[in-house]
Amino acid sequence: MRSPTGRRSFCRFVAACFLFAISSTCVLAADTQARKPLFLGNHSIPPLIYHVNGEARGLVVDVMRELAGISAEPLAFDTDDWSRAQDRVKEGEAQGLVQLNKNAEREEFLLFSKPLVTSEFTIFRRHDRSDIRDLPSLYGKTVGAEAGGFPRSILARHPQIFVDRIDSWAEGFRRVQRGELDAVLVDRWVGEFILAEEKISGVTVVDPPVETLESHIAVRRDLPELLAAVNDGLDRLRANGTMDQILSRWRGERVIYVTESEYFLSKIVYALFALLCVMAFGLVWALSERQRAFDRLRGQRDLLEARVQQRTSELRTEKERAEAAVESKSQFLANMSHELRTPLNAVIGFAELIESKLEVGDAHGTVRGYAGHIGISGRNLLRLINDLLDFSKIESGRLEIVEEPFVLNDQIEAIQATFEMKAREQQVTLTVHAPETRCVLVGDEGRFKQIVCNLVDNAIKFAPGGEVSMTVSVHPEADGYSMIEIVVEDNGIGIPEAKADAVFAPFSQADASITRQYGGSGLGLPISRRLARIMGGDITVDSRYGAGSRFEFTLRLTDVSHLYTSFESLKESANRKDGASLGLSVLIVDDVESNLAVTECYLKELRCEAHKARSGEQAIHWARVRCPDVVLMDINMPGMDGISAARAIRDIPGRERLPIIAWTADVTCRSKLDQSGIDWAGTIFKPATRDILLRQLRSIPTQSSSSSGFV
Repeated sequence: MRSPTGRRSFCRFVAACFLFAISSTCVLAADTQARKPLFLGNHSIPPLIYHVNGEARGLVVDVMRELAGISAEPLAFDTDDWSRAQDRVKEGEAQGLVQLNKNAEREEFLLFSKPLVTSEFTIFRRHDRSDIRDLPSLYGKTVGAEAGGFPRSILARHPQIFVDRIDSWAEGFRRVQRGELDAVLVDRWVGEFILAEEKISGVTVVDPPVETLESHIAVRRDLPELLAAVNDGLDRLRANGTMDQILSRWRGERVIYVTESEYFLSKIVYALFALLCVMAFGLVWALSERQRAFDRLRGQRDLLEARVQQRTSELRTEKERAEAAVESKSQFLANMSHELRTPLNAVIGFAELIESKLEVGDAHGTVRGYAGHIGISGRNLLRLINDLLDFSKIESGRLEIVEEPFVLNDQIEAIQATFEMKAREQQVTLTVHAPETRCVLVGDEGRFKQIVCNLVDNAIKFAPGGEVSMTVSVHPEADGYSMIEIVVEDNGIGIPEAKADAVFAPFSQADASITRQYGGSGLGLPISRRLARIMGGDITVDSRYGAGSRFEFTLRLTDVSHLYTSFESLKESANRKDGASLGLSVLIVDDVESNLAVTECYLKELRCEAHKARSGEQAIHWARVRCPDVVLMDINMPGMDGISAARAIRDIPGRERLPIIAWTADVTCRSKLDQSGIDWAGTIFKPATRDILLRQLRSIPTQSSSSSGFV
């Protein structure tokens, strides 16, 4: 008989053995689980592999579960991002991949099983797009496909097809449904499943498939025994019918109709049903037919609207491109104009100064003649630059018309004085007939003068040794307007009747030889006619070859001649200062030394006190300690530009009302000046002659504190 102590020792021994057996079993089970070969699949290829509430579902998932149950080699299955899954196999973390297509790159590190599933890559389109039958019928159309994958490889072999990336197949089907895509190329299993799951209607499949491809289970190349076990398991699943059951079960979850035959069959059934309804419920049938017709019309309308929107978008894009091209051209011409006008300011200015300093007939007469030719050439170049800029502004619709009162008679007299010298040089008799009554009109004085000068200049140029006449007529109208008619006639070379319209075409003349003999860019008349039409007038021509030409310029302007006395009083007040002794203190701000030098000479001739600053910073410093009567501010300077410098000067106490004149070679900067918020005293465009500077400075009053005083 055992003692109590012996019984307790025996119980402890039995308990220890029992715990050891349980722990050994758990360790063995865990080790077995850890040694199961791990197969990875793409986490989202419905209906092959996908997730519902975190649970893996799909045809391939069912196959792997059955395979794990009957295979001689225990298997484990999981899903992951497809790219990461392949990396895990390469790194040895997993032993195989499922639902994989063969290619040369993959066969370098994988062994492939017998076929698992056959994929049919098929075209899906809208049911009303019967014109889409195969890949060639998609040439010139847009097809949706996910990034990567076999559909992209198929479409890459047909560069005539436009491929649009889609983030998901469901998104692609909805875009096909809306008409945004012509078709989608996808595995038929995937397409039918998504159409059914997402309840997307109106999308059908095109038979036969574009291409078929078999997928496999793949293992690492160093595991041939595992591949044999997988193949054996697949054979057993096919032999016992399990594979067919799985395929049948998942193929059953397809969309109700997706093929052409099914679609037309549904139409026939519907027609039979409609016929029965007519016999029993005629009114109901009539109403349903009406609704169907309405739906068809609405569908056609929606489709037409979609196409119109697409075409509108394309036209908008083309328009934006054209506008961008015009903007680039205009900007280029503006920049070139600025770069050319800056040196022209010195060329024309110094030529004018040299010509005015030397007397005719003295020892320097030849030099004076040279200076005159330099000035004429500079002004001709300036005119060509202005013509190119005007043409660019007209083409882009940015030409600005300034409406201001002017005296017609003064303009005609100024034009006559301008061309008297040229007429004598060409031995042309120039006569002008204008009304004696002073006529004040409201319009763009500069553009008006530009048009008339161009007509007179052409007449003198093409009638050497002949006669040119300009006749001005004013015809008052009852509504406060007057019709201005200016006729310029010459007895020069004339224009052939067949080429009369060619003179108004840009960069062309009636005869190519005219350019060589008489010069010219071919822009004067085209710009003049367009300017006339923009201002509400027109230019016409009547010419006979060898007998001369008659150009008629008509323009309807507001007539304010009854205000002539007041207008003349204002002009007299503005011009009251004697041009020879303005007595102003002028601060010239410019970064170009030649511009400073020529402007300083002009100001000294006008008996003005000139001070120079070569940057915006110097101008601000100068204005802090001295108070000029006026600042001539260059707008485009390196470092601080003229607008910033002008703002800084106006912020100086006591300089809030200091007149600042914008001085620039950029003739396109009017809007920039208007938007600067600065009350400019005027604007002078380079190159500026002495007379232009004089007219601008005449309107500047002398300040109470002279320039010689410090503040």
